[in-house]
Amino acid sequence: MSESVTPHIEKKNLSRCSGYRDLFVEKPSSTEWNLTDNRDRILMVAASLFANRGYAATSVREIVAAAGVTKPTLYYYFKNKEDLYLQLLDMAVLTFNDICRESLEVSGSMRIRLISLFSRVFELFQEYGDMVKLVNAMVWGSRESTPVYDFKSGHEYVESIFIQILVDGVKEGELSSDHLQDVLVILMGVLHSLQVIPAIKPDNVVLSERFVEGIVHTIFDGPK
Repeated sequence: MSESVTPHIEKKNLSRCSGYRDLFVEKPSSTEWNLTDNRDRILMVAASLFANRGYAATSVREIVAAAGVTKPTLYYYFKNKEDLYLQLLDMAVLTFNDICRESLEVSGSMRIRLISLFSRVFELFQEYGDMVKLVNAMVWGSRESTPVYDFKSGHEYVESIFIQILVDGVKEGELSSDHLQDVLVILMGVLHSLQVIPAIKPDNVVLSERFVEGIVHTIFDGPK
């Protein structure tokens, strides 16, 4: 296994969202959406409708009605319904990847970085439940009626973040390089599992740092 892994994601797949990153990253609560901003309202409403009704069952007419805007206003920001849908997915992927990348900047050991990563992504999942449902529906649902979207680059990017953290763990003596891939699979499984909690228990669910620490320590120390 290489001593260093450089994260890579094809930016061409994320070009649509260059002006929208702040919409998720800098807003800690959905109550802080700027509801006087037409774009914010359109995106918020579309995320909810697409997530709960599906892409095919949601019309532009319903989106603009729920957002309280006109069709020309929607088309000022988005080319069409497909473009709006893809921009939402772009935002979800880019924001999630940014959260994961920021864990590399956390000072401390491999375990501290993993605890930070899992805590941050759970907060993101909990706050933006509609986006979590939307992404999962795209990944696991029928694709016959939805626009094509490639999540491969984003998935590989997240894996590369975990690998860099684990490589540091090998250097620290916390992990054998022979088991790096095994642990990677476990960590990705935990990451996907964290998406389920807000979906099945959406109200007042708080994942404590102590609980996250317990998960990370159990992975490396085993249950005792």
